[in-house]
Amino acid sequence: MNVETELFKMTTVGVLAALLLASLLIALLDMGVYKESFGAALGKQGLNYNGFQTYLLLAAALGLSLFRDWRSTRRARRHKRQRSARKETRGNRTKP
Repeated sequence: MNVETELFKMTTVGVLAALLLASLLIALLDMGVYKESFGAALGKQGLNYNGFQTYLLLAAALGLSLFRDWRSTRRARRHKRQRSARKETRGNRTKP
């Protein structure tokens, strides 16, 4: 596997981990504010309690972030190829 693929995978894992930790943090904050158990606070984040719109918004945000990362990875790869091609053409020049 190449480096770009591994970087994309690690970014995906990082975004998913951040989403999970944010969900746990919101549940912990709900516990403190509403004086409820952790299970009840976590349950309020479920699909039945919230609306479909909430999860659609979260899925759109996750999809957009992964798309932007994929696009920037492609752009970086293209620029790297162009830089290496320029270096090769400079090295092959003959001096008068």
